[in-house]
Amino acid sequence: MAATLIIIITKNNKNELKSLLKSIKQNDTLKMYPIVIIDDSENKVNQLSVKKVVDAQNFLNITVINKENWNRIKKQLLKNLQNVDERVVINSLNLGRHLFNTFSTLNVGILIALTSYDKLQNVLILDSDIVIPKDFDISKLHPKYLYGFTIRGSPDLSRIQWISLYIKYLFKKYNLPIKLSTRTIVDLMARKLKVYEMEIIISRYTDFYVYKGPHILKKDLDIKFPTRGIDTNVMLIPKKLLRRCLFPRWWGQQFAWFHKLRLELTDIRFSTKVLIHHARQKQILDPILNYELQGSILTEMYKKNVNFYNEDMVKKETQEQISVLNKLVKLITKIKTSSLLIGELRELNNIQSYLLHSIKHLELSSDHTYINLLTQEDKIKRIWSRLSKKDYKSSANF
Repeated sequence: MAATLIIIITKNNKNELKSLLKSIKQNDTLKMYPIVIIDDSENKVNQLSVKKVVDAQNFLNITVINKENWNRIKKQLLKNLQNVDERVVINSLNLGRHLFNTFSTLNVGILIALTSYDKLQNVLILDSDIVIPKDFDISKLHPKYLYGFTIRGSPDLSRIQWISLYIKYLFKKYNLPIKLSTRTIVDLMARKLKVYEMEIIISRYTDFYVYKGPHILKKDLDIKFPTRGIDTNVMLIPKKLLRRCLFPRWWGQQFAWFHKLRLELTDIRFSTKVLIHHARQKQILDPILNYELQGSILTEMYKKNVNFYNEDMVKKETQEQISVLNKLVKLITKIKTSSLLIGELRELNNIQSYLLHSIKHLELSSDHTYINLLTQEDKIKRIWSRLSKKDYKSSANF
């Protein structure tokens, strides 16, 4: 049995999955590894689409775990567990939910890896919107280290980052003065990209209004983005670290998981090996924006690795998030005095309204909600470190 397992996380996106599997098939190293696809698709139509994509990839050793067979596997795993806390942790892992569920999808992958692959040394976790270059090779990387990789291609920005980039694009388009740092990826993009390049990527990866001149048809792959560095949406994880903790239950779970372990471990490496990110168009002014903001607050607190959490910590992190949003609101107020296109002005009004709503949402959110989530996550970490060491196997047929 191969020492490396590839776990692919996907949800309702057969086209991205197809591109990823084709790129794996063309990679001499990765095509030899077993692949487990954790399919979080919400209905049988999308599950069937994933199955058709997988069936078309001859010669790849692929197992698909979806809502149907995961429930069967979970039921058999629960038969072997008597401890109530351990049963609660396993029972909380679900696939096919309508809402944000990436953490559960990742954790199902961890559980499948530990219970079904005896000779495993490490796991390569991939989002389905990644494409593997032909020369990408992990066979010589040391199996005891946790590796992060360099991601190129389309920018993987949060919704707040896209909002910030859109505002700064308009400042640049209309030659308005704005102070840009050299530290954040958004400010680096605003500094280095030409106006037409920013228009291409904003129109391609967001639903924001951009005047669609002929240059919009240019391929974004010709655009050289500033180097972002390590991206935690792709990780090579030693088996022993899969036993340390599950991915936390909020947006940004991979980043939070990686940096939680980074505080505890020295066995971490940053690889210069490059993968390509191909993103879908994102609806920016979406309720998920508030999940992202809450996830940022939770992650900043989770990374601190403290023994307890208090209201002062929550207030500090919440105020920092609110400060970021207020700065964006002020920039919008400033640029709205310019001679903007009607579509641009309408978009800025929508963004400003949404940001003000998000600020109010953060101001009204309960400190105890954050504290309870973080405290529960620490409890789950303790339960999982005990549970994951048990010698139980899944006898369910995939």
